[in-house]
Amino acid sequence: MDAKLKEAVDTALAGEGVEGVVVSDRNGLCLASVGETRGLNAATVFSLSKRGGQLFGESSSSVTIDGDNAAYVIQSFDNVVIGVVKSH
Repeated sequence: MDAKLKEAVDTALAGEGVEGVVVSDRNGLCLASVGETRGLNAATVFSLSKRGGQLFGESSSSVTIDGDNAAYVIQSFDNVVIGVVKSH
C-alpha cells in the first residue's frame, strides 16, 4: 500500500466507532481493506458510489446506509472510493 493511501486508511480507522475501511479505485479494484468490514467489499463500494452519483447527475457522491448495529459511509473522491464501516 502506498504511503498516501496508508495514511488515509489509518486516519479513517482512527475515527470514532470505525470498525473497518475499504478503498476501491474507479474501476472497482480493491486498493485496501482493513479491519472488520461486515461484508462490505470494493465492488459494492464502487457500485453504490456510482449509483449515488447517477441519482444526482454528479461524478462524486456520498452514500450512507444506516442499519440497526452499524452504518456504511461511502464517499467518492477524484480517483478512489472509500467505504467506512461504523458501529452504533
